[in-house]
Amino acid sequence: MKKTLLCFLFLFITTFFYAQINDIVHCPGDNNFDLAKQKPLLIGNLNPDETTVSFHLSLADATNNTNAIATPSNYNAAVGVTTIYVRIDNNGTITTNSFNIKVVSALNITATNTPVFCSGEKVSLTVTPSGGVGPYYYSLNGGSFSSNATFNNLSAGVYNIQVLDTGTSCPTTFIYTIAASPLLNATAMISGQMVTITPIGGTTPYQYSLEGINYQLSPNFVNLTPGNHVFM
Repeated sequence: MKKTLLCFLFLFITTFFYAQINDIVHCPGDNNFDLAKQKPLLIGNLNPDETTVSFHLSLADATNNTNAIATPSNYNAAVGVTTIYVRIDNNGTITTNSFNIKVVSALNITATNTPVFCSGEKVSLTVTPSGGVGPYYYSLNGGSFSSNATFNNLSAGVYNIQVLDTGTSCPTTFIYTIAASPLLNATAMISGQMVTITPIGGTTPYQYSLEGINYQLSPNFVNLTPGNHVFM
């Protein structure tokens, strides 16, 4: 009986893994990126001693190995999103990958407070941000952050406001001063039975009252009887 020798060829297939890198985000004022730090993720399970990577600003450059970024460990990026293309060379086997780096634009912050009419009066302060990535959260003088952009019951003074851009977790500090109301003085001019009040300081518009009963916009009080009168 003939014996048939069957030879089995086992093919071992190695699967190479290349990681996809999430967007790398820096806050305003921090434009420098160390692209070379991404090599371990980019080459996956390839032997690092047999693999080189280079960084480029276009897929064509990465494919053709042209115009590589000269100093990838200290790459200065513009504000906005930049796509970095990577050429991966493992013993002559070439592949490409890419990832995004992002420099967040600085927040623009404005604030307004309700008018301060009287000395010691409490007011509200409202913060309005623009730019960055919302939604925004707000902190006053190092307090906890909340989504409320209005702070109430504030006296005149200097306040440290922080606005947190939740899209990037980049806080921006803003200094705002609530000005105190100028002290209000007044003079009175008497002409017959009419008294005219002239305010000095304070905050317009003014209202006037005799004995604190009713207030009027006119500074003139007429038909007054002789005697002492209190004007407010």
